[in-house]
Amino acid sequence: MSSRSTIAVGLVLIGALAACAPDGGEPGHTAQGAIGGAAAGALIAGSRNNSASDAVRGAVVGGSVGAVVGSIADQQNAMRRAINDPNVAVRNDGQNLIVVFPNALLFATSSATLSPVGQQDLRQLAAHMQTRPGSVVVIGHTDSSGSLSYNQTLSEHRARAVAGTLVAGGLAPQRITAVGQGPTRPIASNDTPEGRAQNRRVEIIVRPN
Repeated sequence: MSSRSTIAVGLVLIGALAACAPDGGEPGHTAQGAIGGAAAGALIAGSRNNSASDAVRGAVVGGSVGAVVGSIADQQNAMRRAINDPNVAVRNDGQNLIVVFPNALLFATSSATLSPVGQQDLRQLAAHMQTRPGSVVVIGHTDSSGSLSYNQTLSEHRARAVAGTLVAGGLAPQRITAVGQGPTRPIASNDTPEGRAQNRRVEIIVRPN
């Protein structure tokens, strides 16, 4: 890459850091993603024809993509702190946040009535989401024990119970969709008690805007 390209990349990286880092603080995942993406985009674009303008364009595009990925990681950490329950998993797929509640935390066997602990965790999630834009999809899952129709209905009732608690906790109802998928989306084998316990869960997909 030419010296002009190097200077251009440096300016873009400085701009990304200034835009994303907290005042006087260390850059978070958003800033780190923007800087890393900008550097990668600039190197890839600039190496093709040694052009400073192409390097800048590559840095801008790469920085934007990196900032989105980093922002999701920052939101994931904030959500985990807000829920503050080690039994609840919070992960991200690069675009969405996925909050996984094991059914043992939320419901008794064959019940769609939420436990007090489950209600508390869901209200904490709702409070956290009130100030953050985005849509929410609540998905109920069961294991394969029993008939397909029974499990489908149970998963729908559980998803609606979770969605109702989020609304009661202050989340706008128009932001939430509740669906049941019964036993059709297992994440473990249904041949063991441990696997069936993993499959009985409620997933909350948070899609930030």
